[in-house]
Amino acid sequence: MNSTGEERFAEVDLLRGLAVLGMIGYHILFDLSYLSPVELHLPPKSWTWLADPIAGTFFFLVGLSLAISYDRASSRSSTAELRAKYILRGIMILTVAAGITVVTYILFPDRAIVFGALHFIGTSIILSYPFLVLTSRREGSSLFVGFFGILFLSYPLFDFYQPELGSFWLLPLGFPPQGLLSLDYYPLVPWFGLVLVGIVCGRFFYPQGKRKFAGFGSSPFFAPLKTLGRHALAVYLLHQPLLIGALYLFRRLR
Repeated sequence: MNSTGEERFAEVDLLRGLAVLGMIGYHILFDLSYLSPVELHLPPKSWTWLADPIAGTFFFLVGLSLAISYDRASSRSSTAELRAKYILRGIMILTVAAGITVVTYILFPDRAIVFGALHFIGTSIILSYPFLVLTSRREGSSLFVGFFGILFLSYPLFDFYQPELGSFWLLPLGFPPQGLLSLDYYPLVPWFGLVLVGIVCGRFFYPQGKRKFAGFGSSPFFAPLKTLGRHALAVYLLHQPLLIGALYLFRRLR
């Protein structure tokens, strides 16, 4: 059950927990490579190959979870209350993301996180609201939203972007200034497409906030992963300081 007494879906918590586990594993490798004398000899592109599927899973689940929560909340909340709920939730996450920007600017001024995964998620929650309303009220609109999401995702297949057109103000949209270096960068184009696809899947597989298939992941064997999934934001915020602290302590004790 969640905080409102409604059923939690084991498979959603499990998939999010697997993504959290992948994120922790990725950051262990990253920290060992960049913050310690350990040489992993990984090709530069391999960091993207490792990070993007993990982040993409989170983004898809954001859309899926938003569709479920919207349907459940719409039965007991007014339109104004629903709008405020998602705007405030997005602002809360963006506030935490701003703190990450400040910390990374202090520690890594040449690679500070200006629009990373958490900035993206906070912005996406706010931007998703019209699509949640549209897909809940208009029959057939999910097809349009799904097409729009795939269009976003297909953007990298086309070489439209001209570096000289990029600027700091267009960075969230996917048009960064030339020479941008960041430890974490997930712009709305193309990644918001995964959120939209998640919303459509939420509408299809969990209509009215209820599962329409048998489900999976209810075994007690998966309990630790589901716990990680239920507390993904807290784990996200705490695991890197703990990993870096452990690495620093290890180096001091050597």
